[in-house]
Amino acid sequence: MTFLELAEKVLKEEKRPLAASEIWALAKEKGYDKEINSKGKTPWATLYAQIYVNTRDIRKSLFAKTDSRPKKFYLKSQVNKFVSSKMVVDKKLTIIGQIRKIAFEILEKIPEGIKYCDLKRKILEQNKSFKSNTIESAIWNLDVIYPDKVCKPHRGLFRLLKYSENMKIQPNQQSPIITKKKKIKDEDFYNSFANWLVKELEECTKAIGLGYNYFKDKWGTPDVVGVRESKKSDIIQFPTEIISAEIKIDSTGLIEAFGQACAYKIFSHKSYIVVPNDSQTDDINRLDTLCRQFGIGLILFDNKSLKNPKFEIRVRAIKHEPDMFFVNKNLKLIEDKLFK
Repeated sequence: MTFLELAEKVLKEEKRPLAASEIWALAKEKGYDKEINSKGKTPWATLYAQIYVNTRDIRKSLFAKTDSRPKKFYLKSQVNKFVSSKMVVDKKLTIIGQIRKIAFEILEKIPEGIKYCDLKRKILEQNKSFKSNTIESAIWNLDVIYPDKVCKPHRGLFRLLKYSENMKIQPNQQSPIITKKKKIKDEDFYNSFANWLVKELEECTKAIGLGYNYFKDKWGTPDVVGVRESKKSDIIQFPTEIISAEIKIDSTGLIEAFGQACAYKIFSHKSYIVVPNDSQTDDINRLDTLCRQFGIGLILFDNKSLKNPKFEIRVRAIKHEPDMFFVNKNLKLIEDKLFK
């Protein structure tokens, strides 16, 4: 038997938080100490160190610790039993229980889920007597403590499991936008986005709507292409940059759009993907992560409003050096449109 196995056995039988010295004393009473091959003079200290390191370094540890002095340890699987049996537990554990109760109340009201930092803020707003560190220790691993109730569909996002199951896309729900707005097409947003790219985001000095098959190859043509050039008044003259963007009004085409935005990097210094702001939360979060990893920009917009699309930057594209052969090959086809 290992020290951790001994601790698990004692805590499971006692059903209450215990200090390492208490765990060892009870283990001796039960004769468990004889099953451990330890010749050290302070086995309770060894026991404390092993449990403490286990709770600190292993995300799925069976154990959890209180913030009291001396620290006490308990099994995560028995937290609910402490409350239901009205056992006398450490005061800090009671506070943690209160924090988690509030966390569940907040999660219940937000089906789409909530970011860790926002959940922490809302808990603090409800009870300002809670310490920031205590809130963090109570909620950072809710999905691990309550795997049957809470899930983490995306990094840093908590959601009740029952809501995740309800959010699965049904076959007849995959294209709500196209069904409702059949007349609206991707190209209807080309000019408004090109204008926003220049005047609002200031990413280009000139941008044009393109699309269709101007580049005449199977790798596709950007919906919008922009150029960023130095002004004559600029003290420092920087090299010309090419910016490309792929716009999708149909949220079922996000994977395809991301692939196209990646392909455009071969001839663009920066590449953007523009997607509906009412896309599935999980899809937007996944795109957010992918865009940051691949240096692609992510912009959300209202695909139901041609007059006011409300373009919003989510991730700014990172500049990189394209292949100049493809830059010249493609831009030669639109030279008159983009540079004159």
